[in-house]
Amino acid sequence: MRIAYLGGAFDPPHMGHLGEARACLAAGVAEKVWLVPTYAPPHKDGRHVTGFLHRLAMLKLLAEGEPGLEVMEVERQMMLEPSYTIDILRVLKLAYPEHDFVLLVGGDSLLDLAGWHCGRDLAEEFEIWSYPRGGSAVSPETLYKVWPEDLAEKLWKRRLAGPLYPEASSQIRRMLANGEDTGGMLPGKIMDYIEANHLYGRGGK
Repeated sequence: MRIAYLGGAFDPPHMGHLGEARACLAAGVAEKVWLVPTYAPPHKDGRHVTGFLHRLAMLKLLAEGEPGLEVMEVERQMMLEPSYTIDILRVLKLAYPEHDFVLLVGGDSLLDLAGWHCGRDLAEEFEIWSYPRGGSAVSPETLYKVWPEDLAEKLWKRRLAGPLYPEASSQIRRMLANGEDTGGMLPGKIMDYIEANHLYGRGGK
């Protein structure tokens, strides 16, 4: 089976994540999308990250009733600290030889990927697909500046089409902390969970 790996802090998970996964399945890139919350995010050391169990619970609510989406706890099971994407995918490739794994990222990550831990190895070893993000200035020219020509061409060709979701988890956290209405950025069941568990300054601690 062909599986798309969509990892992230998911702090909180939102409609942009869901749109990304749906587009991947609709395009036939993969038969299933694994949503994988990071256990020990390597790039989040500068701020507090919401507890893993809360992020896991919200992600399960996001995937509820969505065909082809499956929430996996592989990062917690591996207990890698910090957890780098290439290490996770290499372990999965060995553990599940019957599956073919591809990496699914937001379009804004195409430029950042080159600076990830073993980023070039990651792009050479695994097929990477991206979904557009609002405000992202990715073009063939910008990719050629940070990637070898062959990899830049592959990354540019493997872009999914779909509506732009301007929201990012960081933006949503700020809005929640300020008591602002997040509109349609969060499914109602996730908003209810946030309120009930007093996350992001909501629900009255």
